[in-house]
Formats: sequence, structure tokens, C-alpha cells
Amino acid sequence: ASEMAFWYSIVHGVVRPIRDHLGERPAPRGGALDAALGRVQHDVLDPFLVGPAVLSLVAEATRAQPLFLVIDDAQRLDDASAIVRCR
Repeated sequence: ASEMAFWYSIVHGVVRPIRDHLGERPAPRGGALDAALGRVQHDVLDPFLVGPAVLSLVAEATRAQPLFLVIDDAQRLDDASAIVRCR
């Protein structure tokens, strides 16, 4: 529940195990993901670009090895991460 106060805390949790695949991401999605992760400063962050950026990162990571992703207690997602839903 304490993570609900931090924007993109679930995105951080998803990306942490596959951070080796971050590298340079194409704009504008890459910039949005970098901003959500606090890797760069931003004035205005479009949360709807973060979802596709996370999805492409996960897809890239699955090329190297299988990936099983589970989000437990989804009702406790922070608002910013909830917008990121990758469908």
C-alpha cells in the first residue's frame, strides 16, 4: 500500500528485472519511459506513451528468454501505473 504514493512504482517493479534491455529507446516512447523511471527530467509526461514503451521493452526482453509477469494486488496500483495497463 505504501507504493501507491509513488508514481510509476509498479512500472519500476516490472522494469527492474529486465533493465538490461533498456538501452536507447526510440522517441517519444523511450523518452516517456525514461521520464517515468526518473532517468531524465521532464516537464510534462504523457502517461499514455509509457504503456507502449513498457510493452515494447517486455517484448524485447522475451526475445532473450521467456518472461512470466504477474501483478499481485492490482487494486493497489498507483494512479500513474494504472494508466500504463498494457493490453
